[in-house]
Amino acid sequence: MSPIRTSIYFHIDFASLLSFYVSMKCYVYKSTKKADSYIYIDQKDNFKKIPEQLLLLFGTPQFTLEFELTEDRTLALANAKQVIQSISEQGYYLQMPPKNNLPI
Repeated sequence: MSPIRTSIYFHIDFASLLSFYVSMKCYVYKSTKKADSYIYIDQKDNFKKIPEQLLLLFGTPQFTLEFELTEDRTLALANAKQVIQSISEQGYYLQMPPKNNLPI
């Protein structure tokens, strides 16, 4: 009796596999001038990549939260992939409060 040979093929989507492992340490700071406004950065207390004009409007950033950000993480008011992309491209992500669509 001869051994049975079988072949199993796997399709690996490397883009999906890579996105599974994309993560970064994220530091969130709240604004002292604009209610419900936050800046996300990838290095604690490093505001060098944030434009000076934005910091003037934002006020002194107050440290709020540190967490590991992954593309599949659920955030309250932001899309994790967009946050990661923004931090990677410009060095920060600015979260503004949602527009109030309620009638006055």
